[in-house]
Amino acid sequence: MRTLWTLWGVVVLLCALPAAAQPTRHKVKVERLGWQLSPMLTTYVSVVDANGKPVSGRSKKDFGLVVDATEPAMRADDVAAFSSTDETVDVVVVVEVALSMRATLETVHRGLALLDEGMAAKRRPRLGLVTFADEVDRVANLGPPPAVAAARLTAKDTFGELHLLDAVHAAIDMLAATPRGHRKLIVVLSDGKDVSQERKAFTAVGKRAAEQDVVIDTIGFAVEPDAGKLLGELSNQSNGTSRTCASTAELAVQFQHVVAEIAEQYVARFLVPLQGDLRDHTFQVVVDVGGEAVNSNIQVNLIPKSCCGGATPRRPWWIWISVAGSALAVCALVLVWLLQRRKDVV
Repeated sequence: MRTLWTLWGVVVLLCALPAAAQPTRHKVKVERLGWQLSPMLTTYVSVVDANGKPVSGRSKKDFGLVVDATEPAMRADDVAAFSSTDETVDVVVVVEVALSMRATLETVHRGLALLDEGMAAKRRPRLGLVTFADEVDRVANLGPPPAVAAARLTAKDTFGELHLLDAVHAAIDMLAATPRGHRKLIVVLSDGKDVSQERKAFTAVGKRAAEQDVVIDTIGFAVEPDAGKLLGELSNQSNGTSRTCASTAELAVQFQHVVAEIAEQYVARFLVPLQGDLRDHTFQVVVDVGGEAVNSNIQVNLIPKSCCGGATPRRPWWIWISVAGSALAVCALVLVWLLQRRKDVV
């Protein structure tokens, strides 16, 4: 009988594993936070499916905010598309132009034209362009998108290692003078190869971008698995989106997704009823996408003094239960010790 119950337990466990291991079909990224309307917290949230396509149509009832891992989530007070705001955006496109990428360049030209069209509705948008092979070339500094979109790219023979990370550094430097409050985005097209194929080098560049509020979206073309992981590290560290493609047709689609994400990014605002204490707190957005509750990355930010909700962050209930349980255990041990001593005296 015991063997039968053991076998039954194994069957139940194996049946449950596929559901437990099934990855989420969507990704939610909080690109940045802002207190410009304090005590209202403004979050800039991208929601994409497994193919990198932006998910539109979400309303404020679908958004929640978890502060310091404390449930329940606060509900959003307002949600709008980035395209409907008066905020502007600066984009630098980084393109690999080695001979191995020659087939992609015509698609890149069309992608730049799409960016020009997609940014036209924003207030004074700017577009920049950096190319690289064995050298880095700042083709166009930040300026009006139509002029940059007209640039023609040619493939180059390479006589040394590729300098992907140096090109991304140049793009970050280009965005350094961007006025405070602008949305700053780098779009990288590459096969992921660099003179330094070390993870820590890619991680460092991604972190440098994040420190300057620059988001990196990557498109890996015909990328090998190991190089793809390194390329994705640029996006992961800077709260961006990592995409891949195996053909120029797929590349055209991914460019469309990048342009759509710029316009359709959600600007979700939450009234945070907490006392401003100028201390670090964790913020995580939860989005209901077709009945699936998807958690974003965790952002760490200060609550400014202008927040005067009067409340303080509540600790999770299990912490209080743990404290109470520990106190009861100590009391029980003391009581047992006293009774034992009394018994010994008698």
